Amino acid sequence: MRKTVNVESLVKTVNNMLACSTCSADMRQGMINVLEGVLHDARAYTGYRHLQSDEIPAGELPGVNFETNNLGNRFLCPDITARFANTDNTRRQY
Repeated sequence: MRKTVNVESLVKTVNNMLACSTCSADMRQGMINVLEGVLHDARAYTGYRHLQSDEIPAGELPGVNFETNNLGNRFLCPDITARFANTDNTRRQY
């Protein structure tokens, strides 16, 4: 008998875990691998975005660095090296 899984529900659950979890990056990478495999098999993979520091627990590394100008507007660091310096690639959302 074939069993099915609700892909939308899985994406929602994994996205929540990737954003809120304080477990190791290796554990989050495992979640990513499983989710991406399911999404590719279902032909539903549309990419991901990196999470910002205000979307993850305090004290954790973000997926991408933003800068704030003197008006309080946030924008991606223009230098690609600075954009991903001291970040955690597993902090993402699908």
